[in-house]
Amino acid sequence: MNRIKLIAAFMIITGISAAAQEGNLIYPVILKDAQDREVWLPENQGRNLIIFYNDYRNLTDNKKTYDTLIRRKLVTGSRHLICVVNMKPAWFLPDSFIRYMLQDDVKNSKFTTFLFDDKRKLQTKWRLRDCDYKSVVLMTDKRGRIKFIKYGRMNSIDKTRLVETMKKNQ
Repeated sequence: MNRIKLIAAFMIITGISAAAQEGNLIYPVILKDAQDREVWLPENQGRNLIIFYNDYRNLTDNKKTYDTLIRRKLVTGSRHLICVVNMKPAWFLPDSFIRYMLQDDVKNSKFTTFLFDDKRKLQTKWRLRDCDYKSVVLMTDKRGRIKFIKYGRMNSIDKTRLVETMKKNQ
């Protein structure tokens, strides 16, 4: 019995410490784009990436942060914005329906790449914590190291910290 408790404690401790955090390196993962083609992420090619990983039920969670980055022209040249939609919880909806719901956003967005994660590949490979009904905002540097990560809705302090991190990592 004690052996089981020890193993369970070890798994909990290592699971918590293994979660994505600033300074971690992200690993390549294959997702799908708006046309249902496979795309490698990160394909940063020497650019900083700002990634919004949203549950399909919570797509507007950090819309204000997204709009702020676009309005202040912080996403240009050396920075690229990527919105990844977590579609795994939508097992009862066809992928094409979710893509259809977002087609206007995809067409009207000059500064953003939209990707779709139908099997939680990104969450698993990058060891993101629970993403059900949540969003994750993260920024990577040109080498693929996480420089900023925030789970859930961003407040003004988080936005300021993200902008400062972006300016530091040009």
